[in-house]
Amino acid sequence: MLTDRFFKKSTLDMKTIPKVELHVHLEGTITPFLIKKLSTEYKIPIPKGLINPHNDQIAWDSFEDFLIKYDTATNVICRKEAMTLITYEYLKQNASNGAIYCELSVSPDHLAKHKISYQNTVDAVVQGIKQAKKDFDIDARILIVLVRHLGSKCCEDLVNTILLNPNEYVVGITLAGNEKLFPPSMFVNAFKKANNGGLKLTAHAGEFTDSQDVLNAINLLQVTRVGHGIHAAFDENAMNKILKHNIHLELCPTSNHSLETHKNYPKKFEHLAYPSHPLSILHEKGVRYSLNTDDPPFFKNATLLTEYNYAAKLLDLELKDLLKITLTSLEDSFAPNSLKMELRKKVIDYSVKNGISDSKSDIKNLLSL
Repeated sequence: MLTDRFFKKSTLDMKTIPKVELHVHLEGTITPFLIKKLSTEYKIPIPKGLINPHNDQIAWDSFEDFLIKYDTATNVICRKEAMTLITYEYLKQNASNGAIYCELSVSPDHLAKHKISYQNTVDAVVQGIKQAKKDFDIDARILIVLVRHLGSKCCEDLVNTILLNPNEYVVGITLAGNEKLFPPSMFVNAFKKANNGGLKLTAHAGEFTDSQDVLNAINLLQVTRVGHGIHAAFDENAMNKILKHNIHLELCPTSNHSLETHKNYPKKFEHLAYPSHPLSILHEKGVRYSLNTDDPPFFKNATLLTEYNYAAKLLDLELKDLLKITLTSLEDSFAPNSLKMELRKKVIDYSVKNGISDSKSDIKNLLSL
């Protein structure tokens, strides 16, 4: 089984294990170093206390404060060039941790505040993706974020804009923001338009809200993936729905621990606070899931590497189990099929090269593909 001792003895480096990430907010990947760099370059002052001088981390002390600090930190992303830079830097960092594919959730409404158009925002991110692909051989695609608190009409208008400005790198949409005040029922029309226009669908649900919110996202919005969705673990009906329809959950354990989502769990599941997590239930039931960082610089030790390492220790996984998580994430990604085939080959080649299987056909059978 995978333990610290295993990695010390093994010739394999945990970083080399191919990984896939499906849930990360691009603006939320900005590091303290880049915050200070862009603040100086664009002459945008950052308030005292935003960055802890003792550990050089973004400082916040509650969920409400996290939201405030998030807006403050990302305010320095006010130019196309800044968007390209953070895209490139995050993909560079993720590639160093073994990532071969990422889906970046991008909020055009963020740069719209700085008079930058939707198309210019997408072009800036695509430029960063292409450069990272060239330099680090990592692939990425874009999910456009519909922001709940901007209202249903604004979200519908954004979907119209996406469809009027097609880009091969924009593969889907996600719904983010305050789950409690802005339920899935408000965004049915926006998601229907997106679906009819050929976009793939996912939505945040069940992070701070209950399992019914997960069911509403699935039933009303017709999503094939759910961002977080951890409260489904506490409801048999939700679990049955997810399993029956092969709904994929984009899990972010470190984010959940940092934001103390366990305070919203039903009392009988209070034991799933750190170091445990609803992932243990979801894994046991056979739910399809990926491991993700959400907003990595805002959470201590949040990298794709640590998410895989956490799951390995929590669930006592073997190497083939970690590769199955990667392959499941890849299969349920919104990447075009041709890219999926290329990336699947990378994982299988890694498996054969490192003696996890004797042949490519064996590894396919081993991972039940």
